[in-house]
Amino acid sequence: VSLSGVTHWQFTDCCTDALQISIAALTNPNDVVIVPSYGWRAFANAVAFMDRRVRFCDIDKSGNIDLNQLADMIPMVKPKAVIVVHNFGTVTRVDQIVDLCEKWGVHIIEDAAPAFYMGEPYSYTPGSLSSTACFSFDFTKYPGTLGSGGAICTNSDEIAERVYQISAHGR
Repeated sequence: VSLSGVTHWQFTDCCTDALQISIAALTNPNDVVIVPSYGWRAFANAVAFMDRRVRFCDIDKSGNIDLNQLADMIPMVKPKAVIVVHNFGTVTRVDQIVDLCEKWGVHIIEDAAPAFYMGEPYSYTPGSLSSTACFSFDFTKYPGTLGSGGAICTNSDEIAERVYQISAHGR
């Protein structure tokens, strides 16, 4: 909490598990989830594996989801969630889509695996404005570990409880 300011953390085996748990906690089967059209296959696969419908949104010059196209897509597609991926160490400007997503009842799921608190030139911390943020502690990511692992964080007590119930397999 002291590093992120985000109150609830649930640790997982990997970021893909964190994404699948977030999708299960925030959406229902057959719901639409918008994902970037470019990046590692895990975030789109997580949507499909959870029996949700994937809709791709183009990317901008940073390699992240194009927020202007996303703003046009949300009213047309009516998704339940959007996954933003912080690619190549550049953090997506989540602060620019929060109001739009709240207006349409769309959850924001951050895939922060490629950008764990990278110190962008603006003061956004992954997980501080989204429904959930998902992280990887794989040895190929920063901060790398000697194995694998992941985490989900949220500031919502309700979402944290759902995430816990899913992660604990009902125990």
